[in-house]
Formats: sequence, structure tokens, C-alpha cells
Amino acid sequence: MMYKTLKVTNIEPSNIIKIDILLKVTNIRPSNITKIDINIFCPSERKLNMLLLKSISDAIYNNDYPRDVLGIICEYVPHKQRISCSYRYSIVLGSNGTLHPWTNNNNYGLVAKTPKWSGFIEVSVHGWNAVALIDDGTLYSWGDDEYGQVSNIPWGSGFIEVSAGAFHSVALKDNGTLHSWGNDEDDQVSGTPKESGFISISSSGYYSVALKDDGTLHTWGNDNYGQVSNTPKGSGFISVSAGAFQSVALKNDGTLRSWGNDLDKYVSNTPKGSGFISVSVGEDHSVALKDDGTLRSWGCDEDGKVSNTPKGSGFIEVSTSRYYSIALKDDGTLHSWGDGQVSDIPKSIYF
Repeated sequence: MMYKTLKVTNIEPSNIIKIDILLKVTNIRPSNITKIDINIFCPSERKLNMLLLKSISDAIYNNDYPRDVLGIICEYVPHKQRISCSYRYSIVLGSNGTLHPWTNNNNYGLVAKTPKWSGFIEVSVHGWNAVALIDDGTLYSWGDDEYGQVSNIPWGSGFIEVSAGAFHSVALKDNGTLHSWGNDEDDQVSGTPKESGFISISSSGYYSVALKDDGTLHTWGNDNYGQVSNTPKGSGFISVSAGAFQSVALKNDGTLRSWGNDLDKYVSNTPKGSGFISVSVGEDHSVALKDDGTLRSWGCDEDGKVSNTPKGSGFIEVSTSRYYSIALKDDGTLHSWGDGQVSDIPKSIYF
């Protein structure tokens, strides 16, 4: 089992209540809170993280614990999308909960419309629209609204994850249900599963993929390249990433499964072997993160999207788009390669 380590500093008696919820949902002994620096271990499997986040959310929103525990949770539970890039527009979620965008093509005024306040815990961009999750469980969207991607965003709280597709988005609620809005020409919205039990989502192009708590995958929307009909059967999946016309899912044994469009061998060149802990799929290339902190890329190599993948270890997150990719290291620094956004990227997530 792989673990993520969090170093909690400046433990004071008044802070004990803030980490008490962490002790309740892990096997950390209470005696650890007497130390100035402690290590808390969290299983990196997405399914377990979602259950952990649900327990923490319940405690916070039931007012059993102060809401500033979220400051710890932001590091304790790994973000699914701390960095997000699409076409010519990218956003980084800073360590202080603020959003930092940049672009070399400011269509729809995306940069100017990016909210300036803090409190964000996840962000997703695709095409010319973006949607972000706030720490009170509500959603905020901006950018292109041709299909109601902005104006039809769901109201209310209780959301725990969100993913933006080309002209539609999908959000996951803490009761395991899905809510979609935007363009519905391929049933991306109306075909959204009605049942509960979902723990993760990924939208891209004109379709979406959702992961259930039993480890199975459910796909709906455009099926031009078998993105829907060729979705792997069976269980054991712990995360999934949808690209333009192909998807990659991660299994609990650390292996990858791909399906959909195989132009430029998007599918057939998927790395073999185990040891993978996350993956991000762009329009024509993909990047996977291994448990040793290294990156593996495959697909179209135009502008060095594959061959210029950073060497070395220490990476903890990656996001891909049509033209480029961005990776986050464990020291907070950001690294980009490909075409279009490389020179404009912030140096780190610490603002």
C-alpha cells in the first residue's frame, strides 16, 4: 500500500481539536499529538480518500469541528485537480486557496473573469470555460456560456468534486450523486446516471466517465471512437481520466487501462507494468505519475509533448491539455512542457 506523508507543524493544545478528526479516521495514536512534528499517513487510493473526505466533511458541516480544519485537509487529502490546463488557458490553485490563471489567448475574458477571492479547493478548466469548487461545498463557473456552462451551474452546497468537459460539466455531491449541465447534443447531460454510489468523475470532449464505490466505471455521451461502448468491465478501478476521444483508468494494482481513439497509439502505447498512482489524459497525449514520483508520457509528440517530459522524481500531480502539460513537484514548483503556456507558468503554488 502506498502512502502520502503530511508533516504537521506547530502543534499546540488549542489545535488538538483540529486534528482530532484526523485521528478518528486513521490509525494514528493520540500520543502523537504531543510531538512538535508528526507524520500522518494517508492511503493514496482514491476510494479510501473519498471515504476519508466524506467523514471529514460530515464533521465540518455538522459543526462538530471548526471550519479552519480545512486548512489541514487541503494538504492531508490530495487534491484531484490543483492544476488544470486546457487549450491556451491554465489555472493553478495556490496554497492559500486562491486561483492563478494565465493564457496566451484570452478568449471570453477567462483571465479577467477568474475569481479573485480565496477558499477554493479544486478547479477544472476545459475549452473556454472553467468551474471551481469552494470550501463550503458550492460551485462557481466563468467563461463561455454558449450552452449554459456558466448560467446553468447547479446551486446549493454539498458538492465534493467537479470536472469540466468541452461544453458541459459534471459535479459530484457528497451523497454520491452526479449533476451535469451544458451542451447535451450527445446526451452528455441527459444521459448522466441517476443512481448514487459514485466517488469520482472526469469529463472531456463530449462524454464523461464516473467511478463508483464498487470500483466499476460508467461512461456516457459521444461514442464515436468507443469511448463509451469499450469502457472496461469489472471492478478494481480507483481513478479515471477522460481525454478528447480516449480515456485511461487506474486499477488498484497500479496498472493502467486505456480505450477509445488509438490515433498516434494513444491506447496501444499505454505503459505496461504497475506502480502508477494517477493519470491525466489530454486531447492527443497522456501523462501518468508513478509511485516513485516520476512521469511517463505517450501519444502525439508534436512540440515535444512526450519527448520533453521532465526527467527525475518528486512529482505529485500532473494535468494535460491539447498543446502542453503541467506537473507539480513536492516542493511546490511547477513544470510545463509542450507548446503555448510554457514560458508563462508561475514558478510555484506558493503565492
